[in-house]
Amino acid sequence: MKVLVTGATGFIGGHLARHAVSLGCEVAGLGGAALLCPEDLARSGLAWHRPGPIDMAALASLPFRPDLVLHCAGGASVAASVSDPALDRRRTVETTELLVRHIVENAPQARLVYPSSGAVYGAHAAILPRDCLQPAAPLSPYGQHKAEAEAVIRAASIQNGLKAAIVRLFSIFGPGLRKQLLWDACERFRAGHAEFGGSGAELRDFLAVEDAVSLLWQAGEHAGSGCPLVDGGTGTGTAVFEVLTLLAGHFKPRPVIRFSRVARTGDPFDMVADIRAATALNWRPAIGLAHGVAAYAKWFKQAVGDHPPAAG
Repeated sequence: MKVLVTGATGFIGGHLARHAVSLGCEVAGLGGAALLCPEDLARSGLAWHRPGPIDMAALASLPFRPDLVLHCAGGASVAASVSDPALDRRRTVETTELLVRHIVENAPQARLVYPSSGAVYGAHAAILPRDCLQPAAPLSPYGQHKAEAEAVIRAASIQNGLKAAIVRLFSIFGPGLRKQLLWDACERFRAGHAEFGGSGAELRDFLAVEDAVSLLWQAGEHAGSGCPLVDGGTGTGTAVFEVLTLLAGHFKPRPVIRFSRVARTGDPFDMVADIRAATALNWRPAIGLAHGVAAYAKWFKQAVGDHPPAAG
């Protein structure tokens, strides 16, 4: 099978690309950072990679017509979307418009899987059970642009028969992720301070990246003109304070965690997935939170170290 992964040098895209390679697929990567040497390309497993923006020239340069497209490129930060909404929209919405047009015109047999975000629910993110097709209420440009990209894909499914599936991922984490809560926490624990925004009572649905990959791959098996839409999470909310306490247990001396009680712009108070539709695809998460946090702490110490950098 020929697989195209956009954002293949990113966190989720990289994991998906390696998974596809492990299954014997021929995998091309598009967009994202350049792989700086032949060894990097070999480690990625990609047969071909073109970095940089995803535009018509980049799409025209693809080495094959894909059977499966895993569209992981796009904005990946609420904070970045708030600081530069126009750039976030170009990366998320306009890139999706170009890719969908290319598939419809040049690879109509291809199946498209889009990892979206629970941020599209915004003010409704804590309401369970939920109808995934209820109107979105995003609180950030990031969530709004993910919703717009979804609309592009659903419209092409209805109007052009595009075979697609959308997975709204929640709090994905795992070894290799150098941003978001666990990364920031490890950096702060290492530096000897541990104050975080918010109250610590906010609920998040933490899903190990290996489980996210298995769900996205399973969604590809069910992609169709009906464009199934599912949440990607565990279905269980965990307080931010609780996950930070788990992580702190892997550092010595054990950090004392404090909260500023100032919420970050664009973040819902609670975000929990409703995984009924995902489990209907014969999928369930397999990695428990404590195990996943321990693996992340181990990776961080190996990659960065658990002592603050020397002065000077």
